Amino acid sequence: ERVKHGKNKFIEIAKKKAVTEDNQNEFISLAIGWFDNEGQKHYKNSIALPIDTSVLEFVSQTIKNSEKW
Repeated sequence: ERVKHGKNKFIEIAKKKAVTEDNQNEFISLAIGWFDNEGQKHYKNSIALPIDTSVLEFVSQTIKNSEKW
């Protein structure tokens, strides 16, 4: 999922999977970036969140309550 904001910026949320020879791990990626003049995406920063109910609930509630800061 992606949402545009500002003149040429975006926020992207994706479910991804890291695969090694021994293991695989799914996670949520939250990234920010910008579009160049040709419309190509460029990523600036990202964070990986584990798919763990308590972690995702904490992040969700903290964002929802950010207006109280």
